[in-house]
Formats: sequence, structure tokens, C-alpha cells
Amino acid sequence: MSRLGCVADDFTGATDLGAGLAATGRRAVPGIGPPEWIPADTDAVVVALLETTGAAWAVAYAELRP
Repeated sequence: MSRLGCVADDFTGATDLGAGLAATGRRAVPGIGPPEWIPADTDAVVVALLETTGAAWAVAYAELRP
């Protein structure tokens, strides 16, 4: 299974997406902002933003990309 990095516009969206991923058998970790560490057996990280402007998406992308 591939590892996923997902960005949601708020915490509700992050938990909804995480629940959907968990329903397919993936282990998803939701959080607000980029995580400081990710458990080794995690399949997906879902990051919630606190605002939905383009600038917030750009910052999240820059912090999450490898």
C-alpha cells in the first residue's frame, strides 16, 4: 500500500477523510499542521489547516513535500 499525504481545509474535513481511509483498511493519522513524527506503520497523514486561503495551502505543501 502507498503512503499518502493529504491536506484538509479544517479539522472536521481531516477527520472525515481519515475515517474514510481507515474504512478501507489504511491507518490514518489526522492532525493540525504538519506532524512532528509519524509512526512507522502509518499509511496516511491527514493535515488540517486552520484557514482555506491559497497562502495556507502553499505553506502546507511546502512543509509536507519530501
